[in-house]
Parts: sequence; structure tokens; C-alpha cells
Amino acid sequence: MRLGAGFIILILVGGCASEDFWVQKGKAEPDMQVDRYECQTQLRDKYGFLGGDKKSPEYVKEFRQCMMNKGYTLQEEQKK
Repeated sequence: MRLGAGFIILILVGGCASEDFWVQKGKAEPDMQVDRYECQTQLRDKYGFLGGDKKSPEYVKEFRQCMMNKGYTLQEEQKK
């Protein structure tokens, strides 16, 4: 059980490494992270369990479309 929970946390943390920042009025960042995880889960059958090549144009396009379908807007993360 602990191994499974640790693996899920690892995936969620890895998903947060993206430079994309998604916003939706009325939703907080934890909500966005859940929706991002749902989109990654939907794409894993097509691109492999860990997302295959998440940098491929096809994956990026489908992932972004999934997030937009959930009502999010993509904003570039501001560099410090």
C-alpha cells in the first residue's frame, strides 16, 4: 500500500515540473493538479504508462486539448 501511494505522489510531483501553468476561474492549484493528473491518465494508454515522450508534439497537443476541454486556459509561467 505504501509503495502505491509513494508512486502516485512521484507521478504528481513529476507532473508539476512542466513549464505550463493552467488557470481556471474558481479553481485552486490543487484542483488543477487533479485535473492535470486525469489528463495524463487518459493519455497513458496511448503514450505509455509514464506518458512516453511527453515532449512529443502529439502528446503536448493532446494534453493541452484535454486541459482546455476541462475549462482551463494555458498561461506561460513567468521566469524569475
